[in-house]
Amino acid sequence: MPEPPRAVAQTSDVNRDITRLPRTVAAPEGKPVMMAHRRTGRQVQADASALPFPENAFDVVVIGDGPLFADETARVLSPTGTILWSNALGDGAPHHVPTADLWDALARAATGTKWSAVESEALWGSWVVFRRSVPGVH
Repeated sequence: MPEPPRAVAQTSDVNRDITRLPRTVAAPEGKPVMMAHRRTGRQVQADASALPFPENAFDVVVIGDGPLFADETARVLSPTGTILWSNALGDGAPHHVPTADLWDALARAATGTKWSAVESEALWGSWVVFRRSVPGVH
């Protein structure tokens, strides 16, 4: 049986649900008040711009209603990893970033990486899934 994906979620709102998945999940949280409400031992108080994880540690990075720290996200994402970035309020949210800007930031952060992406909107929210591929890595 293949090993399940390793994932990291970088937001309080998503952490609540993603840690229920039967996978290896770490959920960094920057707000001490949210750490007081953690439901599992998977939450780690951390700054998303300096994650306490090694390079290539995760196959999936989920960022919901938060900023993208492209350099750090690219560092911890495996060479064939996936990023799910969502925003519940779409372009009306404080951390909204257009997909093209996210793409440019990831391209600058991970030179030599090829990215593919799909984006969509639902009601007032938006999301994008980025898939990373590094030539020669399968």
